[in-house]
Amino acid sequence: MPIDLSPETSQSALSGRPVLLPARQWWYVFGAFAWTVPIGNYILLGDRYWTDWRLLITATVFLYTFYAFAIFACGWVANQTEKRYSEVSQTLYRMGVMFGGVLAVTLLTICLTLLAYAFIPLLSIAITPELWSNLLRLGFIFDLLFCLAHGCLFLLGKWREKQMEKEGLQRLQIENQLDALKTQVNPHFLFNSLNSLSSLIGEDAQRAEKFVDALAHVYRYMLRRDPVDDPGRDRDLATLEDELRFATSYAYLLTTRYGTGISFRFNVDMAYRDCYLPRLTLQTLIDNATRHNTISPDRPLCIEISTANTGRLLVRNNRQIRVRRVDGGQGSLSALIVRYQLLGKRIPSIAENESHFSVWLPLIPSRQAITA
Repeated sequence: MPIDLSPETSQSALSGRPVLLPARQWWYVFGAFAWTVPIGNYILLGDRYWTDWRLLITATVFLYTFYAFAIFACGWVANQTEKRYSEVSQTLYRMGVMFGGVLAVTLLTICLTLLAYAFIPLLSIAITPELWSNLLRLGFIFDLLFCLAHGCLFLLGKWREKQMEKEGLQRLQIENQLDALKTQVNPHFLFNSLNSLSSLIGEDAQRAEKFVDALAHVYRYMLRRDPVDDPGRDRDLATLEDELRFATSYAYLLTTRYGTGISFRFNVDMAYRDCYLPRLTLQTLIDNATRHNTISPDRPLCIEISTANTGRLLVRNNRQIRVRRVDGGQGSLSALIVRYQLLGKRIPSIAENESHFSVWLPLIPSRQAITA
C-alpha cells in the first residue's frame, strides 16, 4: 500500500537561501552602508577629497569597487553561516562566527585598499598608524552594523516562516477536524453495521444485543469531544486505555461483519494505560488497514496492536493489497502525523515490507498531556 505519509510542509525560505545576497536585500547594502565610502575616502585622503573633483570621482568609483567586493564577500559569509547554523537556539554562536568571518573580509579589504591607494599616483597616500587605526574603527562599526542587520533579517525570516507553517498546520487541522466529523457520522459504516445487526437479530439475539452495545460504545466515543475525565488535558487526546476499549468494540463490529476474514491481536502492557495519544488514532489505523487490504476467509487480515518498552505503540497488519481500493480517507495517515505535529510531539514512524505494514506511535506521558 504505497501511501505518501509525509505531510505537506512549507519549504524553508531560509534553509534554501542562495549563496549570494538575495536581490531584495541589496537596498540595505548599498543604501544603509553607502555612507562608509565617503567617510573612508575622507579618512584616506583628507580635505583634498572634497576640493579636487577629479580626485572625488576617481576615489569614489575606486572605493565603491572595493566596497562592492566587501559586501559581496560579507554577504557570502553571512549566508553560509546562516545555512550552517540555522536554528534559533544557535543565534549567539551564529552571530559570533558571522562577525569573525565578516571581520576577516574587512581586514583583507582594508589591506587591499591601502596598497592600491599607496601605489596609484593620483591617490597617493602615506600609510600611518593613525590611518590604520581610523580605518579599523570604521571597519569595526561597519561589521557590527552589517551583522546586526543581517541577523535581524534572518530572525525576521524565521519568524515569518514559523507563522506560515503554523497557519498551514492550522488549516490542515481544520480540514482534519472536518474529516474526523465525516468519519464519526460515516453513513457507509452505519449502513454496514445495521445490515450486520439485521442479520444477527434473526440468527442470534444474544450476539445482536452485544453488537448493539458495541455499536453504541463506538458512536458514543466517536462523538465525545470533551475530556470529562481530565479537564486540564487537550481535548484531542485520549488515554491508551480509552483507545483500547474503543478499539475492542470497533474490532467486534468488524469481526461480526467479516467473520473469519479479519482478526485482531492485542498485546498491550497496561503499564502504559495512562499514557495519551490523539483520539481515534486506532480507528484511523484500523480503517487504513481494512481500506487497502483484501479481507476474506481464504486470506484473513490480521491486525496486531502491541506496546514496546520504548514507550511506543505498534499497530501492524499483514499486507495483501486490494486490486481496487475503497474510496475515501486517502490522507488519513498524513493527517495523523499532522496531529502529532500540532501537539508538538514526535511524529509516528512508518515501516513496510512485502509482508507487513507497521506504524509506531509515540505515547505521550500523562504529565506532558496536561500541557499539550
